[in-house]
Amino acid sequence: VRPLEATGQRFDPNFHEAMTRMETTEFDENTVISELTRGYTYQDRLLRPVQVVVAALPKPDDIPGQ
Repeated sequence: VRPLEATGQRFDPNFHEAMTRMETTEFDENTVISELTRGYTYQDRLLRPVQVVVAALPKPDDIPGQ
């Protein structure tokens, strides 16, 4: 059994389960910000997806100075 690493990677629905999206300008859109629950594979088969928080761009009217 091997754990999956997701933080900092682009969201992939084949391996990640998005639990929530967080508006931020610190990360590119659809980047995994953090892991809530670790996921695992076994012999290249997914046992459990990683539950993650995914970056979303703020709405233009929410960005200061724009």
